[in-house]
Amino acid sequence: MIHAPAPTLSEALLTHHAHDLWTPAPGLGPAYARIHLHLISGIQDDSELAATTGYSLRTVASAKRVFQRLRLLPTTRSTDQTRRLQLHTAAQQIGVSGVLAARALRHVTERELFAWWTAELEWRRRPGKKRSGPRRHAFDAIALPIEASPRARYGRFPTIGGRADYATARRIVTNYRSPRILAA
Repeated sequence: MIHAPAPTLSEALLTHHAHDLWTPAPGLGPAYARIHLHLISGIQDDSELAATTGYSLRTVASAKRVFQRLRLLPTTRSTDQTRRLQLHTAAQQIGVSGVLAARALRHVTERELFAWWTAELEWRRRPGKKRSGPRRHAFDAIALPIEASPRARYGRFPTIGGRADYATARRIVTNYRSPRILAA
């Protein structure tokens, strides 16, 4: 497999490529993102696009057909704002809107679960610890913006029969991190 040449890093490239639409399956993928970036930069000819991007004429033609169907082809009146709106609309049409935000949330949650479990194991291995009574986590507690260990924030890591209960732990972390509207 021959890969496309590495793109030059610029703010425009990063801003353009960091969109839900360009995520690999279910999105259009990075090849189409690269072709689209060069297309909106002014290169219209298929053979010139193929030479510039490093993709075949067939891939470029296929990408342009998809862009036409999703109304992503540049026009003379296109501005950065209209292009962003076009990208968002296309992402909604193919059902990938919010994919990157959901992925980031899952990543943060997994990191927090790992930190919590690691803190729990460290606590269990530490000699001379106090044996506390019931778990201290309160589901209606408001998260304070102070630095605390995961064990201090959430209490003991939930277990079932001595084994880690990740489903319950995930619910606790998600509830803790999600904004709540408190009824007065």
